[in-house]
Amino acid sequence: MMIRKYIFFIARKALIPFAWIFIGLEYSLFVIRHLQKIQKSEFVNSTWFWSFGHQATDPHMLAMRFKDKRLLVLVSDYQKFNQLIVESFEPILDIVYLNHSFISKLIFKKQILTVIQISSIIHLVLESTLRLLGRAKEQNIRDFHEYRRPQIEALYATEYIDLMQSSKALFPKANLQKIQKIRDKIEKQKPEIINRWIVSIYLRKKFESSWDVRDVDQQAFCPLVKKIYESGGIVFLGAESDANIFKSFAPTLHYSDFNISRDELDYFFITQPQVFVCSHSGPLAIAAAFQVPSLITNVAFFHASGFIENQITLFKSAYWKASGKKLSPQELFSFPVVEFSNSVQFERAGIKLIDNTEEEILSAFDQCSTEFMKKQPSQNPLYSKLLDEFYRLQPANSFAKKSPSRPAFFQLENMLKLDSKTLD
Repeated sequence: MMIRKYIFFIARKALIPFAWIFIGLEYSLFVIRHLQKIQKSEFVNSTWFWSFGHQATDPHMLAMRFKDKRLLVLVSDYQKFNQLIVESFEPILDIVYLNHSFISKLIFKKQILTVIQISSIIHLVLESTLRLLGRAKEQNIRDFHEYRRPQIEALYATEYIDLMQSSKALFPKANLQKIQKIRDKIEKQKPEIINRWIVSIYLRKKFESSWDVRDVDQQAFCPLVKKIYESGGIVFLGAESDANIFKSFAPTLHYSDFNISRDELDYFFITQPQVFVCSHSGPLAIAAAFQVPSLITNVAFFHASGFIENQITLFKSAYWKASGKKLSPQELFSFPVVEFSNSVQFERAGIKLIDNTEEEILSAFDQCSTEFMKKQPSQNPLYSKLLDEFYRLQPANSFAKKSPSRPAFFQLENMLKLDSKTLD
């Protein structure tokens, strides 16, 4: 085994010079092919999408940041992305899709060159071209990922929220023609959906060895699925939502129920539901870009929130393992706990995270239903005061403090243990 690893290591090292030359030549050909467009641009950006959510947030951020400027985005297909989602940004962003060769993708996948090395080659090719043209300036997406302080002052997240509330705000629209075609296919294969309103539930699965704080126990969502169906709705289970968990509670829809591509189903069920239920992960970012009303459950980033006004947040509960006592709001929303982002940090601090209860999920969904579906905003003065207290406890530049999204009333009332007399 050790000998095989050593041979692979040597072979990989031997291939590095070839990989540098190949990536550089291939990207040079892309630049030559699109030279006319590059010449007409003020700014050129090269990118590929790191994760499911970034295929919405990256083009959305670029479209707003460079509003009224001639920006050209060269999108590499090193990582798979949903073409339907990305194409929705074309009315507000000039995008060119680069189809890399099998060899180039192999270099990326097998990490013969690191991501930084591949980026450096691409930037060198682009920068050389732009210097020769003297007409454009490269603006790299990695600038958006710089941190002043880990998690709390992430420039990417806070700038994104600021842009969506500024005069530069732009929002993509789902392509109605494509949506209708997908809807027709869905209704043909599952006609029971026709007279029902849709809630999409996109959850991560929790395993025994789960290390990601965004993983959830899906059993707690069963009463919600049942209630939605009994109220005239139907649930689509996306991402890692397990249809077997819910089948005894109410009829649901799942990828396996359709002879339709996953990309099409995601495009429809993320952009079109009456309410989108999820954790704080990639699908949420796509729903936010398309301004879909959302309930964000099991949030373990205590500095975080949603992105837009029509999103409600539920935090996980946190307990001290040694004493069994629940962390106070002051402890949750202060350093160092407030900036924790993974299970190792909570484990080292002696903190146990508990998922949202059935009661919390049902109550928060009722709030979403009232505010976003029935269009009846909360008039409760206590809620306003609780929100003021929540924002007071948050660090100065936190994601949650800047965001127009809000924690659920039911949870805030229980978390802060304050009544109207205390808050007066």
